[in-house]
Amino acid sequence: MPRTNLINQLLGANLPFAAFRLPGKKQEIQVVAQNDHHVDLIDIEEIDKQKGFIIAPFDSTVTGKAWCIRPDIYVHNDGSAKQPNIKSQEGTGDIKMSNLETSKEEYLSRVEYLVEHLSSSTLKKVVFSRMINIPPLPGFDPVEFFTALENKYTDAFIFLFKLPDSGIWVGATPETLFHSTEDTVTTVALAGTRPTDDITWTDKEINEQQIVRDFIRNILGDNNIDSFIERGPVTIIAGTVVHLKTIFQMPAEQVKGKAGKLLRELHPTPAICGLPKIQAYDLIKKLEKHERRFYAGFSGPWNLGDKSHLFVNLRCAEMGDSGINVYVGGGITVDSNPEAEWEETVRKSQTLLHVVEKL
Repeated sequence: MPRTNLINQLLGANLPFAAFRLPGKKQEIQVVAQNDHHVDLIDIEEIDKQKGFIIAPFDSTVTGKAWCIRPDIYVHNDGSAKQPNIKSQEGTGDIKMSNLETSKEEYLSRVEYLVEHLSSSTLKKVVFSRMINIPPLPGFDPVEFFTALENKYTDAFIFLFKLPDSGIWVGATPETLFHSTEDTVTTVALAGTRPTDDITWTDKEINEQQIVRDFIRNILGDNNIDSFIERGPVTIIAGTVVHLKTIFQMPAEQVKGKAGKLLRELHPTPAICGLPKIQAYDLIKKLEKHERRFYAGFSGPWNLGDKSHLFVNLRCAEMGDSGINVYVGGGITVDSNPEAEWEETVRKSQTLLHVVEKL
């Protein structure tokens, strides 16, 4: 059956599910869904025992917990899926969304504070985010939004998921956190942002990405993973901006039995939180008006088809009673210019907002 029809049926049935498309022009939409409301909350360190679609909130930084949608229904690329048996569930009361937008004045003031704080502390970087609220749009269709993103951004991980009491989340993220096959495991350092019409990397962006590279290298070393290949940094296009990307690839046997521990230590990298991690996390919780919820967490298929692929939830939005909340952020260092950081978040927001405007 057409995947969009299935997604609409699952939304109507009020079931936990995820629809996604892996990066690449020839990839197809896949769907993982449960036939009941009880979604398991798992320990990330025990993720090797799981199978399904993993969804971790940003606060998994401290809780170490994530949700796992069981593949009671799994429609994937082989084209052989038959009509699933979908039974509607009673509503669980989707949460009321926040609309705690940060004004430009507030944003600039808090970035100025962060730059000053970084200059006199052991913190090297803090990722500061803001939320943009779009009031309810008559006739807006989340599935149409998901499909439009899927058609526009072929090199991104496109996702739509729904959990009980958590609303609907849609995104188009460029950042791989963890990708495993039979032979290899891959993670990336993705940081530093420039507009697509001015790809001139400054010391600020180069140093920002270097912080992430060093962090990942140290985590791999601490886990006795010493046979990795490091490639980059290279410039990649991600929607309306470009980033610096470095790939770390290692033999799968070196990660065997410790994928959960590695994920727990990698997430969140300095690309989405800061360094040192917990100090940056505490400062984020203090300064940001909104709760990040699933923004800057991670999600993706796990142990499906002998592969696992987790992505950082960037360029994402939640949909509910209060319209659409779009989340964007940027890395703040001692070299940050508050006005430039604001403009960076504006450019990043266009990845989703350009698509919303055309629906």
